[in-house]
Amino acid sequence: MIEVAEKKRNYSIAIVFLTMFLLTGLNIVYTTTAVNKNAHVWCDLVAPLDDQYKATPPPTTNGKAFAKGMHKVRQQYNCK
Repeated sequence: MIEVAEKKRNYSIAIVFLTMFLLTGLNIVYTTTAVNKNAHVWCDLVAPLDDQYKATPPPTTNGKAFAKGMHKVRQQYNCK
């Protein structure tokens, strides 16, 4: 009787750990997909602005700082 109870306990522990590993893996996949999708959305906005600021640099100090920030964001997201 004790052996059966011990086996059930061992199976229960194994199932709990397998479930934890499965949920952790699914969470990593979901998060990676969401981050990549978010980066793609930002690239659609940042790349044209950076291209425009390269073609026609802003004349003001604030404009130059903004253009520099756009270029930095473009590099961080590896936008083309």
